[in-house]
Amino acid sequence: MLKPVFYSVCVFFFCVFSSLNAQQNLVPNGGFEEYYHCPSTAQGYLIDACKYWTMPTQGTSDYFNACSTEFDSFLNLYFASVPENRYGNQAAKEGNAYAGFIFGGQIQEDSSMSYYSEYIQVQLNQVLLAGKKYQLTFYAHNAKTVCPNRLGVLFSQNQLNYSIDSILPIAPDYETDQSLYFCDTNKWYKVEYSFLANGTENFLTIGFFSGIGQFNIINYDNNPIYGADKQKFGIYFLVDDVALIEQEDNQTNVFTPNGDGINDSFSLNYDNISKLTVLNRWGEVVYTSENHFLWDGNSQGEKCSDGVYFYKVELKSEITKRGFLTLVR
Repeated sequence: MLKPVFYSVCVFFFCVFSSLNAQQNLVPNGGFEEYYHCPSTAQGYLIDACKYWTMPTQGTSDYFNACSTEFDSFLNLYFASVPENRYGNQAAKEGNAYAGFIFGGQIQEDSSMSYYSEYIQVQLNQVLLAGKKYQLTFYAHNAKTVCPNRLGVLFSQNQLNYSIDSILPIAPDYETDQSLYFCDTNKWYKVEYSFLANGTENFLTIGFFSGIGQFNIINYDNNPIYGADKQKFGIYFLVDDVALIEQEDNQTNVFTPNGDGINDSFSLNYDNISKLTVLNRWGEVVYTSENHFLWDGNSQGEKCSDGVYFYKVELKSEITKRGFLTLVR
């Protein structure tokens, strides 16, 4: 009689362990609280003073921590502390520390834009599992009065080490919506990215991977600065509370497009989709899209019949997810 009880206990603890493991943050020191030394001009104030974090380029990303007590008499403020430091006075999202990096640009004589871009990089606690769903979250704060968009995220198999201080020559896995401008200098913006892993993600890099397509250049009085032609700009960003969590992929594969406002469409909750294709049981394509990843159960304006359909999702990471879905009106 002991075996069934023992088995139940084992199952219980396995479930609890699996649940806790799924919620584990795969970004080491995501709050930037652990450090090799307090940031200072004597020991160094770059991000590599913080445990596990590095710089993927020759850009000099910074580290700020409340443990730093160095006072700059010329600036009349604490140099690399939190909340006060040489870039302003900003409390951490949580804890006592955060990272910071610059992104800037200037028009050259040949009318081209030259960029200076810094990044922060960290090796994950483990390589991500192919086909598993993950969600990355972190908080970003604009410490300057220039309003940028398109803050980006890159996952790579190997550690990046480029001898440049400009924009990385790699397309990011994710960029924030171009309509989102980080204009509120009193706010921590939450950035979220849900995706299916391709199984090679080992390092995470955060920064700006694209030139600013559109941006506002204003001062605290809401007046233009640097001139109306926007020939020069500089942005300073803070990042805190970086977390990467494996999630249960609770994709609903049954939908009822009957117009009642409940489960009326089949949609996919991943941010790294490049194409969705739906086929009927005879292999005929009834829906395909490279920019609208939601199917309402119609094909060329006609209602599709009840039944089982096959869907194929092509991801930006060049892997494909396949599955079945059921349409019930």
